[in-house]
Amino acid sequence: MERRITRAFTVQVLGRWYKTDYPHAMLAPQVSGSTDMSDTILGALLSWRYACALEVRLSLGHDSYTMANGSTGYHETRAFLTVGYRPQTP
Repeated sequence: MERRITRAFTVQVLGRWYKTDYPHAMLAPQVSGSTDMSDTILGALLSWRYACALEVRLSLGHDSYTMANGSTGYHETRAFLTVGYRPQTP
């Protein structure tokens, strides 16, 4: 989703949920894990544009990968600050 707050500020919200389940998959005996997994991504982006030449973006995102039995997985939070400049043509 994207929403323009003012002429200069824009906010975006994003999300994704991805689930896999392989009920007939076989894991090796030495592997601890599950065939039932889910991956979730949530994020937001704030953009500030000055005229047509300068744009500053702050992006925050959280990624979570989990397995049904809870034996493995990860959580990661990322932040990016991006500055873009488009020179004006004479």
